[in-house]
Amino acid sequence: MSDSHNTLKSLLPQWGIERKVFLLSFCVALLFSIYSDHLWEDYYITYRASKNFAMGKGLVFTEGQRVHTFTSPLGVLLPAACSALTLNLSDAIAIWLFRMVACSFLGLTAVLLYRLAVHAGWGRWAKVLLIGLFVFDAKTVDYSINGMETSMLVFFLALTLYALVRIGDEGWKLLGVAWAGLMWSRPDAFIYIGMTAVGYALFAHGWNWKTSLRQHGPIFIKAGLLTTCLYLPWLLWAWSYYGSPIPNTIVAKGLGRPHIEALAYLRAAIAFPVKILIEQTSLSTTLAPALPAYGPWPEAGRLLWRWLPLIPAIYWLIPGGSPLARACSVAFVMGHYYLTRVSPHPFSWYVPPITLLGLLPLADATDRLAKWLASRKDAFPHRTLPTVLSVVVGLVVLMQLFTLTLVAKQMRTQQILVENGLRKQLGLWLRENAAGPTDTVFLEPLGYIGYFSQLKMLDWPGLSSPEVIAARKQTGYLGYFDLRLLETLQPDWVVLRRVEYEPELAKKDSFLGRRYQAVKVFDVSEEVKKAPLYYGRAYLEFDQHFTIFKRNGPIQPASPLPVSSATENR
Repeated sequence: MSDSHNTLKSLLPQWGIERKVFLLSFCVALLFSIYSDHLWEDYYITYRASKNFAMGKGLVFTEGQRVHTFTSPLGVLLPAACSALTLNLSDAIAIWLFRMVACSFLGLTAVLLYRLAVHAGWGRWAKVLLIGLFVFDAKTVDYSINGMETSMLVFFLALTLYALVRIGDEGWKLLGVAWAGLMWSRPDAFIYIGMTAVGYALFAHGWNWKTSLRQHGPIFIKAGLLTTCLYLPWLLWAWSYYGSPIPNTIVAKGLGRPHIEALAYLRAAIAFPVKILIEQTSLSTTLAPALPAYGPWPEAGRLLWRWLPLIPAIYWLIPGGSPLARACSVAFVMGHYYLTRVSPHPFSWYVPPITLLGLLPLADATDRLAKWLASRKDAFPHRTLPTVLSVVVGLVVLMQLFTLTLVAKQMRTQQILVENGLRKQLGLWLRENAAGPTDTVFLEPLGYIGYFSQLKMLDWPGLSSPEVIAARKQTGYLGYFDLRLLETLQPDWVVLRRVEYEPELAKKDSFLGRRYQAVKVFDVSEEVKKAPLYYGRAYLEFDQHFTIFKRNGPIQPASPLPVSSATENR
């Protein structure tokens, strides 16, 4: 017990530079939180279950229906604890408690990365690059403070790497705790566990598999057994409570994916290290902001996001690098292969842990270059090339900081206009005008509207709704947001973006047009157009217009809705 206590105590930042690193990461995330006040759509999907649990109604999205509507155990239990601490009286205080925890996790992650840099013997500029790119990474910061489990995921991944390099000191216990933390953060974290273990086994002894298996095999086995013991209680409880250990969200997202044979996956995996050089893959999202397709973004940033990740992607091939950096490089490539070829939806919020893995080989490459230049200082008058290196590192970190500020502005505007000004108000309107809590609503954006309406959601693709999954299987309508499901589900309400209902109403015999009538329009397109936002406006435009349709006529007088231009009715 004493050894375990000392090990946990040693993870806290020490005096001096570690405290500064912790405070830098903590304060950057906190300032982003204060300025943007961003709360992600998915947070309210989880928080509805969290608050029901804190209020004694069960860990469910819809009271009385046991459906596993979240992915992360810690991601649902921690907000529940935060709500309980407020006696379930203040959602605002609950999210700020969660944010403080998330900022602390990010600070501790930065400290662990700094310790890895010290362990590797890296110089100043490698440390600046490593810490700077992590602390200012827009996706990592945003998805940590906006209600997602990202801060916990990157912390336990950094702890895994820290345990690997200190495997002779802390042994298997710290590694087992780190792996268990990953599993409690995301159930698909066994992917990260496997990637880092394989990478470390490959390079810990320079491709000597026999030595690696002999030295690390027993440690990995014992760590795995400890992980199983720590995670199994949740797995068994979820299985008994929901009837399946697999979250309903995973079932819904994976439904309809084409079957791919294992041999095809193997061929794609072999070809992937080459294809990242010539094809568009998730590699370009490593340092990019969330959903980079919704721009525009500065051209300098796009070039940096496209080409800089190639260094960690090929670093495992370069002899002489540190074993941990080359191991992370292998895991980095495997992670992007998983996102690009295996994951059904390689969204941006899956990228931060892969980004963390890529930062270590990038820092190691920088350190090797810096030391090579220092060894040849006589060949460079007035330290020209070493100075250029420091300038390049500084510019890369500043570009990362600049991107973070752009995203902060983007998300602040999104929160004010779209989340608070539209989707929250839409949910409250439905709650006020519905006949009762059993009214059903068909829509895609489940979070804000589902939480603030507190109605029965029939969401696409069925994250909270087994009924939608059953209807998709029954009808074979497995494509993206298929409105033909309305005839099967016949919900009381339908909430659609303009781009979703216009093609449907243009059809000659539209079920939506025959059986539903538009009763309310929520439109902030003019506000979005006038917002002082130079980058990332397209992200807001996607959600700037929603229309509510009511089955069997309106609940209040409303004009017919034209296909091309809806009447503004806020």
